[in-house]
Amino acid sequence: MSSNITITDELVAEIANRLAEEGEKVSPVAIWSEVHTGSVVAVAAALRKWRETRAPRVPQVVERPALPETVTDTMRDALDRLWSSAQDEAERAVARRLAAMRQRVEDASDERDDALAELQTTV
Repeated sequence: MSSNITITDELVAEIANRLAEEGEKVSPVAIWSEVHTGSVVAVAAALRKWRETRAPRVPQVVERPALPETVTDTMRDALDRLWSSAQDEAERAVARRLAAMRQRVEDASDERDDALAELQTTV
């Protein structure tokens, strides 16, 4: 190859593929010896990119260990207590509102009775 060839990633990949198919060792020096131009450092950088594209990607699987049974039992107990407490509070809130509504109904009935009594005395 002539000395005015520019080293590109594509050129390095092409030569690396050919060398790999021929069973030859793929190295920056082997590729550079075919092109005789540019720097071995540039060839090595392009070759690293070529190797990264050929390397199979291994998915990163992160296995979390299971929580110890004592921790899950403690959490379940805490959740049960929290749920019971929330239900008790909701029942108390409903009872307070019911008592307030009953009081309002009683007050309205008393007002109605007073108005009816007043109407009867005037008539």
